Amino acid sequence: MKWKLGFLIVFCLSVILVGCQEDQAIRINTASVEIGSPMDRDEHPLHFRVDVDQRVSGQSYNVRFIIKDKNLRELIGQDKVEVEDTYISRKDTGLVTGTSVELTKSFNVDEIRKSVEKGSAVIVELYNGNKIIDQEKVKIFNEFIMQLVKINPKKEIQKIEITDGYESIFNRAVSDAMKVDAMYTKVPHPKVQFSIGDESYYLWVRDNEGFIMNTRNTFTLYTLSDRSLKEVKEIIK
Repeated sequence: MKWKLGFLIVFCLSVILVGCQEDQAIRINTASVEIGSPMDRDEHPLHFRVDVDQRVSGQSYNVRFIIKDKNLRELIGQDKVEVEDTYISRKDTGLVTGTSVELTKSFNVDEIRKSVEKGSAVIVELYNGNKIIDQEKVKIFNEFIMQLVKINPKKEIQKIEITDGYESIFNRAVSDAMKVDAMYTKVPHPKVQFSIGDESYYLWVRDNEGFIMNTRNTFTLYTLSDRSLKEVKEIIK
């Protein structure tokens, strides 16, 4: 009787251990959130990537990214990002997969970075049906596009208060501005900033040219029209 009881205990422990090994047979190695395309600076997709370690063959699983950060959810318009494919594991191989979401709203890359690196913004899951195989907080953020200006919070930026008489001038400056196509045009730290509604802009004015940049998108620069340059110069001089 004791022998049977001992055998039963060993058998149960073996089943539990095998079950644990199967659960860890497919696991997350690393995961990251990445922004931009090294091939095209005008594209600002947000990439969700995961590196999976596969230690068994034949196990089916899917991948999803759960967006926990409120601002990031609003930016991409969803609270969960699914990778469309279903994967079948192959023993002793790795898999790198993910998906991308286009950013259609103004954004601040530093805010995204801080949110991700805190480890509370995005969770990646490997799952099969209702069963979660592995789960990790995403803490790695990679940036593949170059910001055209780096804002130093210690440097003072003059904020222009737009009165009713000048509102139409600054509205026209924004609406008539043309995107600068130069690939690696960089500008110095801004000295002037103005706001229209919920949007805020950095402003650079020189003798023969002027530029604006949305404060939430430091990857894109716009040049002022000749008319707007003349009007704005008269106001800020």
